[in-house]
Amino acid sequence: MGRAIGAVVLGLVVYGLCWYVFIRNAFGGMQPDGIFAAGTYTFTYKWMMIVTVIGIAAACGAGRLCRMAAKASKPVHVLAILCAALGLGYAVYTLLQPDSGPRVRVVTMWDLVEKTVEPAWFLFVQPTVGYFFVRLAGETIPMPPFLERILVRNPSSE
Repeated sequence: MGRAIGAVVLGLVVYGLCWYVFIRNAFGGMQPDGIFAAGTYTFTYKWMMIVTVIGIAAACGAGRLCRMAAKASKPVHVLAILCAALGLGYAVYTLLQPDSGPRVRVVTMWDLVEKTVEPAWFLFVQPTVGYFFVRLAGETIPMPPFLERILVRNPSSE
């Protein structure tokens, strides 16, 4: 039981860190005009595609590490549900935000979090993608051989 809980917590930490690191680097590399439509806080389709790819990478990494740590599939399912729940919570939070008004010249990372206007369909697609790829990576993607030698104990060698 403790191993399963630890694996889910590890998966959530990896998922969150991947999102933070990748989004922060993408934000720094694209500049506000590549992220937002002219004069607004509405995401461009290019940015939405980048966010989707980042989400897939984060979900795959979290699902795979959860499976490797737990050595069972049930914690992967729990992690997928938690990732989807967090995504749906963010979607509701974002939809309840008041109108952000016109975009200012200098946009900070906090503006990206607080003032963005995302299409409702995109807000609800992201948790679905996260759920699907956590499950996919945790249940079907094989472990690389070098990690298998390190992480999985071989009873014949003891």
